[in-house]
Amino acid sequence: MVLLGGYGCGSKSAFKEQPLGPTQLMAIGRAYNAATNDLDRPPQSKDEIKPYIHKDWAGKDLFRSPNDNEEFVVLWGVDTRDWNLSGHPDNLPVLAYEKQGNDEKRLVLLGGRYVKLVADEDLAKLKFPAPYKPPL
Repeated sequence: MVLLGGYGCGSKSAFKEQPLGPTQLMAIGRAYNAATNDLDRPPQSKDEIKPYIHKDWAGKDLFRSPNDNEEFVVLWGVDTRDWNLSGHPDNLPVLAYEKQGNDEKRLVLLGGRYVKLVADEDLAKLKFPAPYKPPL
């Protein structure tokens, strides 16, 4: 995913790439949702969503956060088809998050569609789908 930026005279590039961590979580969310729809059930592991990951991620470690060098925590087995995705993104359930993050903040994938940087102390305030609970 890219955003337009700096297009015009003297610009060396017409596009600016988004930070890697949020882009990775969005790709995980898209693959998770595609796998859920195609399999007619939620995926149980990263092996089940690998066929649904965009080819641009081939050969890259999509599941490892560049911020803490840990694998993202993905809430496997959650059926996102039942989620009401209307309303404010902060009210959406967590689908994945950084295990440790950086500077007491973590990237969190909400509703499988939105990425937010959340302070560690606020992670427990987010909605976690059953049977999952926020990390301690």
